[in-house]
Amino acid sequence: MSSYFLSESNYFSVFQVDRLHIKHAGGEQYFEMNEVQDNRITINILEEADLVEGRLHYRQTDSWSPWGSSDSPVS
Repeated sequence: MSSYFLSESNYFSVFQVDRLHIKHAGGEQYFEMNEVQDNRITINILEEADLVEGRLHYRQTDSWSPWGSSDSPVS
């Protein structure tokens, strides 16, 4: 089990992010923003080296961001 820190918490409220979509070797998961606690989500992955990808859903435009990944994290 690994925790991923969502560092841009103000970004979520400014752009009205309402959910996250995470994909990894073990499957994919959707998280509602009320499930994010202390700017963290926890997912079960097989190995620390597994690729984790994620994207954000924007409520006001009903659209998804481009995918980001653990191989090329956004700084």
